[in-house]
Amino acid sequence: MQNTSLLTLTGSGGCGKTRLAIEVADNLTGEFVDGVWFVALGSLSDPRHIPLAAASALSVQSHSKHPIIETLSNYLRSKSILIVLDNCEHLMPGCSSFVSILLDLCPNLSILATSREPLHIQGEHEFFVRPLGIPPDIFLSDILQPRQDDIRSSSSRKWVRWGESESAMRTTM
Repeated sequence: MQNTSLLTLTGSGGCGKTRLAIEVADNLTGEFVDGVWFVALGSLSDPRHIPLAAASALSVQSHSKHPIIETLSNYLRSKSILIVLDNCEHLMPGCSSFVSILLDLCPNLSILATSREPLHIQGEHEFFVRPLGIPPDIFLSDILQPRQDDIRSSSSRKWVRWGESESAMRTTM
């Protein structure tokens, strides 16, 4: 993020954009004096709520007499912050406008976005995230059929594998 204030990780759904963004952000925490912040946009259906989601994630209080984007930009203007905006694609072009406004008004702000498509903002750097391939020695039947020692946890919806004994169960990802 040294050469850009906006890096967008693009790729198909489920290819690992969010995981990569979190890993990159974690590695950059020391570079941003005022922190690294994660803003999840996946649950939003209206792009007008993006500034509210960002303000909430940053614990920025809204002042009723000023638009939230103004309050947010005033707060961020002097900060050295990285904001991770996750799942931008379904909120276009509103997300692009939001990012463009903040980057214009906040010179020390950096944004790492995840999206299925680029934001199409001047100065944006795009990094295409390829889906992970399946190793050649894995057969489709191995992927679709769980082995007998695998069980499905109904509460967590994650696969768990029995260890050496029934008491040594661990979650596998």
